[in-house]
Amino acid sequence: MKRNYYYEKSSITKNIVEFINSRVASVSVATVNEDGSPNVSVMIPKMTADEKYLIMGLGNSNTKKNLEKRKEAMFLFYKYCADKEDKFDRNVGVRLKTVLEENEALKKSYNVHHSGYLLRVEEVIPLG
Repeated sequence: MKRNYYYEKSSITKNIVEFINSRVASVSVATVNEDGSPNVSVMIPKMTADEKYLIMGLGNSNTKKNLEKRKEAMFLFYKYCADKEDKFDRNVGVRLKTVLEENEALKKSYNVHHSGYLLRVEEVIPLG
């Protein structure tokens, strides 16, 4: 997994699993529609303890169609902390570039439900 941190102060670079799995952040996932236009939706994924994968379920949606066809998605985890003075402390989060993992044995090893999705984290990108 490639890590590229440039605005470290405003990004979650440590305890990423805890940040994501605590569900304190808003989460958006972006995919690309068939016509090339962007598709953004709200999701609630879980990160594996080893920081390698996100696990989630999807209903019948454009996000599901796009993910199955293009095999990639970008996630944004963002938390606004109104009580903080410094803008980097107020705005924290991380972006994750992911790729759909289709290996059934691997999905099973992470206890992913047969209708669930396992997404490999390719890159961790700070807010910026």
